[in-house]
Amino acid sequence: MVERLDLAQFEAHCDDFDQAVMGMEEIDHFCSSSDWIIPAFHAFHPSHDLFLYKLDQGYLPLARGFQPAVGRYLAPLEAMWGLASPIATEHPKEIIPLLLDHFLSIQEDWDTLWFCGLNRDSRFFLELVTQFSAVFQVGLGPETLRHTASLKDGWDGFMSRRSAKFRSNLRRAIRRFQTDGFELECHNSITDTKEAAPLYERFVAIEQRSWKGQENTGIKESSMNTFYRLMVQRLVQRGALRALIARHEGEDVAFIFGGIRMGVFRGLQLSFDNRFRSHSLGNVMQGLMVQRLCQEGIHSYDLGTDLEYKRRWSEPGLRTDVIAFLKP
Repeated sequence: MVERLDLAQFEAHCDDFDQAVMGMEEIDHFCSSSDWIIPAFHAFHPSHDLFLYKLDQGYLPLARGFQPAVGRYLAPLEAMWGLASPIATEHPKEIIPLLLDHFLSIQEDWDTLWFCGLNRDSRFFLELVTQFSAVFQVGLGPETLRHTASLKDGWDGFMSRRSAKFRSNLRRAIRRFQTDGFELECHNSITDTKEAAPLYERFVAIEQRSWKGQENTGIKESSMNTFYRLMVQRLVQRGALRALIARHEGEDVAFIFGGIRMGVFRGLQLSFDNRFRSHSLGNVMQGLMVQRLCQEGIHSYDLGTDLEYKRRWSEPGLRTDVIAFLKP
């Protein structure tokens, strides 16, 4: 059975959907969840037609866009970075033939299926390609690497996996933070949604004074602003937001925030007032967040997609791919 849902109906199924997401192996669980994909749709693809399906074995949340090179494509609700899996199921083996039948039944509605967020070495991916390639042409897109820091054995364990230079510099920066009059606010597990918007506005105000704000590359930009504002609201609703704000002489000067899902912290944004650049506030805020996550018993810190600085903080994590299926 396949039931097409509108967005309001899909929202009503989000708890079941997120449980199905957790049933998938070797996908990005946070970025495939409703916390990520629904804000992404509103922020980046609001004009796309929604193709949201509930199946007996799971969910298939897709949206249809258009590009001249590929025609009408069906893709996950978040196709900007390609981090979200388009399929959520606790029965991956059984769902593939049902997906194939479904896409054949609606093939007048699309030209290309654009699946992101799947690991090419997973059993699900290999079986998906095997069955779909019997009917459709297959193309493999770019690979995306995440970086994840293990928090096993707490703060001492985390630090033991860093270089001696990293450990020395971070400890020195945290000591200076503590002795130079900075104060730290911890916003942990808040659930009052009335607190979400004012807290988010504080993040934006800090970033306006950062190098990102000065170069107009930060979360103040319209689509990113919508994305993170909606996500913070959703994280607060389920008590999953983790945020720190640093203050100096009564003024907000730095922040870091992210979300928790199943023992993993997904870092989202970090910024600081450029006047305090010499205090290494970016590193300090990361370090202080790691300390608090360890105290909470969180086992992993997902720093997101590959950037050079993240390699110092973490180990290589999940790799996912883009695969396209085209009608012959």
